[in-house]
Amino acid sequence: MQAQMILKRVTTLLIVGLVSACSSSGTLTVTQPRTQGIPPGQTVSLAVAVDVAEPLPVHQEVATRVRERLFGRLVSDGIFRAVVHPPEPADYHMDVKIRGAREVSTGARIMLGVMIGPNTTTVAVAVRHQATHQLVTAFEATGTSAAHPMSSEAGLEDAVREAVVKIIEGRR
Repeated sequence: MQAQMILKRVTTLLIVGLVSACSSSGTLTVTQPRTQGIPPGQTVSLAVAVDVAEPLPVHQEVATRVRERLFGRLVSDGIFRAVVHPPEPADYHMDVKIRGAREVSTGARIMLGVMIGPNTTTVAVAVRHQATHQLVTAFEATGTSAAHPMSSEAGLEDAVREAVVKIIEGRR
């Protein structure tokens, strides 16, 4: 009787551990709460740059992917009317710094499974009003892919997607 209960608990813990490694996620940490709302119809100048001591190719790849996703999402989600490259004039300036990125190869994921860990992306975001240079908001966002090798959300793109979702969430 006791052995069956222990077996059920161990099985349940194993299943929960495997399922939790099967999905991507993100976090948002606000460092400067929003000081003002952004009225509809405004434009933003978007700058995405790598901000690490010794940049690796994965950092530049993450910067490119974050830039591509934000250009589409900031307009399609109705946050801004248009997104432009600096130094083009805009109502607001969004500065995104890539603070960290980790890419796990497919081979390592297959060989070591969940133990190798997830792909991750960490960014710091600051939004300023261009005319007054006032900081509107600042926050950090992270994106983490699934760690399970059989998950459909185990790639670097999934970590980037989660980070961008958190950036959009932090901007609202």
